[in-house]
Amino acid sequence: MFIAKEQYIDVLSNGLHISPANRATFSEELNNCHQQLEQIINELDRYIVLIIYFIDAPGEKVYYDLAASIESVHGNYYKSPCSVIAQSPADGKKVNVEVYHCAREATPEFRQFEGFPYCVFNYKKDKYLVAGGLRMRTGKADLLKQSTESFRLMSAILDRENMDFSNIFRQWNYIESITDSVECSQRYQIFNDVRSTFYNEAVFKNGYPAATGIGMNTGGIIIDFLASAQEQVWPVKNPEQVDAHKYSGEVLGDNKSSGKFIKSSPKFERAKAITMDENILLFVSGTAAIKGQHSIAQNDAYRQTLVTVDNLRQLTSIENIIANDIPVDNSSVVEPISFRIYSKSSADIPKVRAAFESVFGILRNVQYLIADICRPELLVEIEGTYRIRKS
Repeated sequence: MFIAKEQYIDVLSNGLHISPANRATFSEELNNCHQQLEQIINELDRYIVLIIYFIDAPGEKVYYDLAASIESVHGNYYKSPCSVIAQSPADGKKVNVEVYHCAREATPEFRQFEGFPYCVFNYKKDKYLVAGGLRMRTGKADLLKQSTESFRLMSAILDRENMDFSNIFRQWNYIESITDSVECSQRYQIFNDVRSTFYNEAVFKNGYPAATGIGMNTGGIIIDFLASAQEQVWPVKNPEQVDAHKYSGEVLGDNKSSGKFIKSSPKFERAKAITMDENILLFVSGTAAIKGQHSIAQNDAYRQTLVTVDNLRQLTSIENIIANDIPVDNSSVVEPISFRIYSKSSADIPKVRAAFESVFGILRNVQYLIADICRPELLVEIEGTYRIRKS
């Protein structure tokens, strides 16, 4: 659980992982999350700019009914964007919450585009944009149309705020049944090809965003993102992994949904660093047990978690940060703020937790979720946010 008096809270930060105090009805658990959140935010004196609700929703009708209920309640409390994601909390609760928040002096403005709330704020001459829950209003369309609509909404909001896709430094892509195939086309590959088509509109001089492409039980395609117009942004590579955007066709899926599409690689960096206040925030993409471009320790959740954690340690070491031309030195400190840990099976959670804690110890701001991973053989994925404190 997040501690309100935490030091080094930046202009934009996450780390608020909230779980209901007790198991109860869905509405009671949701209400308890909001009560906890109000107390913490008031103590921190912060503005909420994005809330992600992770819910246990085994079927389409249950999901859309609960999502409508959450969005209605959310709108009564907050002006911020929100996402409702059909990923079951691993703690057995019906809903868990993750919150992004910004400094009071940033004075965020909440705007809407086609009924989707988003947030903009300026801080020290830099502009920031936070958007979430971008999706097709109906879940009845095919994945190609749903992906295209989510990216259309992103493009329109960015354009409205005089930005483009290259300004995104963190993106989350939630994809229903991510590794399934439809008419000889893998769903994740369809999504990747749509992403590449839209990303071709921009010039990524500071690298692609950090990103997570993760499965969910139902809900089609949902995208959240953080963007900034500032220039102090750097891509971060892992020396033991091929850049995801350079993957060969050997590890990509098939897509025959449209004649104009080819097998394009997933367009994201292993991590993205951005200056925030006196610190640098490091947004680590969804990371799995992949060395080079190949999966390691197949069908072994414990070993996969250890390999994944090793990738995180390699990526976030101060030596690697310096090697990626980020303006810090050996006396700088890299410290974790929060993690999301995705496990394909609830039965593997004890193994995943044991492997993770054998390296990181017991941390406050860790959220465990049940979700499908982007390759059939992968059982675990971890993403995180770190703070680099300069000397």
